[in-house]
Amino acid sequence: MLTYINENFLHAPSTDLSRDVVKFLVNIILAQATEVFFEKCTDEKKGNALVSKVGAQAAFMYNSLSEEVKEFMGKGIFDRNWVTLIQVCIILLLYSIYLSL
Repeated sequence: MLTYINENFLHAPSTDLSRDVVKFLVNIILAQATEVFFEKCTDEKKGNALVSKVGAQAAFMYNSLSEEVKEFMGKGIFDRNWVTLIQVCIILLLYSIYLSL
């Protein structure tokens, strides 16, 4: 849905629907989906290699998002709570990886 909006609306009606923000939101959804898959692998007691790789990928995705959200905060698009939320996601994910191994 967000990709459709990004491709078909050439002139965003507001800054929260600009191309960069929509790409950022798509990447948040992908990071969340990866995190859910990590939790599913952990609950089903999958192999340590799979759990660690999926967890590391989710942490990497959140880490790259943390840099982007800081730029958006500087532009006044997002507030400080977004930065804090993504940083907490990274910390909790790394801790979960540690506990699962």
